[in-house]
Amino acid sequence: MDIETSINRGKEAQRVLAEPVLVEAFRALETAYTEEWKQSAFADTGKRESAFLMLTALGDLQRQIQAFVTDGQISQGKLQRHKL
Repeated sequence: MDIETSINRGKEAQRVLAEPVLVEAFRALETAYTEEWKQSAFADTGKRESAFLMLTALGDLQRQIQAFVTDGQISQGKLQRHKL
C-alpha cells in the first residue's frame, strides 16, 4: 500500500472511531456481552464461551481500526520527513 493510501485510510479510521453512534454501539455491545456472560447459568458454558468470543471479536475490531489510525500517522510522519 502506498503512503497516501495509508494516510487516507488512517484519517478515515480516525473519523469512524470518533463517530458518536459507533462509540455508543461499541459500548452497548460490550455491556450486552458482559451482562450475558455474568448472568449465564453455571452449567451454561456454551453461553459464556459465546459471550467471550463476541467480546473478543469486538475488541479485535476496535484494535484493527485503531491500527489503521496508527499506520496512517506513521505514514504521515514518513511523508513529512521525505518532504524536508
